[in-house]
Amino acid sequence: MEEVSVIIPCYNRADLVLEAVESVLRQSYKNCQIIVVDDGSTDNTKEALAPYFGRIDYVYQENKGVSAARNQGIRMSRGDYIAFLDADDLWEPEKIEKQVCQFRPDPELGASHSEVLFNEGPEQVALKNSNFLHQSGNILKPLLLLQSRVILSSLMIKREC
Repeated sequence: MEEVSVIIPCYNRADLVLEAVESVLRQSYKNCQIIVVDDGSTDNTKEALAPYFGRIDYVYQENKGVSAARNQGIRMSRGDYIAFLDADDLWEPEKIEKQVCQFRPDPELGASHSEVLFNEGPEQVALKNSNFLHQSGNILKPLLLLQSRVILSSLMIKREC
């Protein structure tokens, strides 16, 4: 069974990161490495996460920004796939399972993203991101810069990519 490394960068989000971690622990797909990179938090993030030590890989680093935290998580990862989850985001319980299943029939597939539900106050807006699922070649520009609203918390990438 393929392993998925879930990288959660965190900066002063002790009030929210526990829910993010719990949303990974509730996944129907269980072969996950959870990495929380504490990017120099000055709140009680480490203390809040302490009950999860042993189930998560936690590392503290001097504040370098979210990209550096994600890169640190990638360096610590061991999974066949890498998924990103921001500390203030949550996943539906079958997110990882559904995405891993997308990779299995297509060895050429390098990345997958899920649908996103944005909670904007009393209204929730669902954005379907299926228009790039079956494109190939260099799709970076249209995927990230033009039409798509892919967020990192919806993305899973094959390690080799």
